[in-house]
Amino acid sequence: MRRGFGRKFSGAVWNSRNGGIHFPKRLHCHIMPRPTVTLAVPQPCHESWDAMTPTATGRHCAACQKVVIDFTQKTDAELLAFLRQRPGNTCGRFAAGQLQRPLQPARSAGMPWRTWLAAAATLWGLRELSAEVGLAQGQPVEKVIERTPSGEKAAGLAEPIGPEASPFNAAPIVVRGVVVDSATHEPVPGATILLTNTTIGVASAVDGSFSLELPADISVVSRTPLITISSVGYVKQHLKPGALQGQTIALAADSRTMGEVVITKISPWYSPSSLWWRARSLFIH
Repeated sequence: MRRGFGRKFSGAVWNSRNGGIHFPKRLHCHIMPRPTVTLAVPQPCHESWDAMTPTATGRHCAACQKVVIDFTQKTDAELLAFLRQRPGNTCGRFAAGQLQRPLQPARSAGMPWRTWLAAAATLWGLRELSAEVGLAQGQPVEKVIERTPSGEKAAGLAEPIGPEASPFNAAPIVVRGVVVDSATHEPVPGATILLTNTTIGVASAVDGSFSLELPADISVVSRTPLITISSVGYVKQHLKPGALQGQTIALAADSRTMGEVVITKISPWYSPSSLWWRARSLFIH
């Protein structure tokens, strides 16, 4: 190859005369996927979260003289967005499942082909339905009125016999109790007392007391009649309604990891040298 007819780029040589590329043997191809972000707290803070002073963005730790931000309710996408806005080290409170694993970014809002197919099927079904409705509207409608003599019951309507015909006729069950902190024994206001797998629930009052009204036959609305008592920063409890009546429920504080978070970016490298040279040998001799 004469001078002036060749140009080098990215470790390869382009020959302008025959339009070919000469690959030196020392050239290797490295494919680098998108880096993943992992959070870690090397030196956890052992101060009590409840003892910290609340602030606008979190709680102030007197021992560290820093503001600790609560990330326990944040999603991976929200964590990544926060770290992009504040790239420096941050002192935060994290759940165990948020640490030592790659954070998953939010997926794109593009519609997959299955969604397009479902939308097309829905439109086609509406088109067929509108055609049937149009045919029905063109036909005369015969009005049929069935009269029932006074004093008689309409056909098909049966009156319940006995008190056991409808379980909802019985008086509801009222469960009362008090929710307190297991360490300080102070009331926990705003705690949720919920019948499992239903929307039947109440919140505890300022003094921690609650009164939950349940149907007489709980098995009708819930196969597993359990009461869940939960509050932010505490471990959930699941109790049977009978064991909850008139009891004081002591919730234990949820142990979370607090401290200065360290952001680790891992970029796994994939070096398919053998595959590259095998594919190259098919075209270049």
